Amino acid sequence: MNKFLTIFFLTISCLSFGQAEQSIFNQDKETVLEYFRTETINGKLDFELKMKDDEAPFYRVGNILYNRKDFGILLWAQAIKQTEKFSIKESIKLWEEIKQRKLTKPEKRAFKKGFSMELKKTETPKQSESKIDSDFIDYIKAKWNGQLFEKVELPKFNGINEFYTQLGKRNEEILSDKFLKVPSSDFLFAHYLDIKLKWNSFNRGTDKLSIEQVISKTLEENPEKNEMLAFYYKTIFASVLNNQRNIESYEKNIDFETLGLNNQESSILFLCAMRHLGNQMSGYSSTNFPDNCFRADLFLTKIPKFNGKLYYEFDITEFDDFPIKVDKRYPKVSFKQRFIPEFEKAKTDYMKCLNNKN
Repeated sequence: MNKFLTIFFLTISCLSFGQAEQSIFNQDKETVLEYFRTETINGKLDFELKMKDDEAPFYRVGNILYNRKDFGILLWAQAIKQTEKFSIKESIKLWEEIKQRKLTKPEKRAFKKGFSMELKKTETPKQSESKIDSDFIDYIKAKWNGQLFEKVELPKFNGINEFYTQLGKRNEEILSDKFLKVPSSDFLFAHYLDIKLKWNSFNRGTDKLSIEQVISKTLEENPEKNEMLAFYYKTIFASVLNNQRNIESYEKNIDFETLGLNNQESSILFLCAMRHLGNQMSGYSSTNFPDNCFRADLFLTKIPKFNGKLYYEFDITEFDDFPIKVDKRYPKVSFKQRFIPEFEKAKTDYMKCLNNKN
């Protein structure tokens, strides 16, 4: 498999046909119709078959990635659109007639995308590389298939290998600087994909997708770095929360400058900490108040400081908002609107415990 996902900037005349085949489009509608019926399966219009030796696992068109089957459908839709003899409704009906089956929803989206794209008949096709290293996709795929990944010992996997090993130890070392620094985009995407596969594992019946389908959907989603980074930090602080009994009281200061984090990254880290540790502080502080405040005091000793400040003393700097998926059942929400109120509540609830002591 090639190291990188292949990205095609499509031009229908070069990718789909030779110059000789172009002349068929100048014929009458019935002739063109017969050509499509003849060449769609195992012929010149069987684009999936044409790409069978291509090692690229996915194909990008704009911001959307397609697997080989759906990409072939997109190309077929482009081809029939180029004839200028069929509406999209007629074209879908023809494809389904030839294939003797209905298009699935993802396939229909690919078809409509291909049919709606502006054709660039005179340009030479260009091919470049995506920034996503497909080896990291294979790394997660092997993990979920329970298979040995032959490239796991390569240096580029050192970071993600150490991360998952440390998660299994369930102690405060997960808050070491080496894990709090921003990982590579490949690492972040692999972890994000791993979370999506975990979510899918709880689905049942028709809602449960195959591993390949989850990978395809996640690539098509094209998550932005801020969301992937939030998922990463959420995993770290969820580990601290879930394993609080194993974590000794200790002094840990998260220094954003030492970690090389900018305001955006620092804010994401802090608010993800509050998403998990802050919510726990709220629970300890407000449940059976004030008798339960001793639990909040104890838990506070396990929460790191942020730039030398206790969490309730910390001031969030301005940063850009972004959408994030917090529940697989619902659309993405504003990161700020969802996470900042949780911090404010964690601060307000614990202040009641502090004030009760005075």
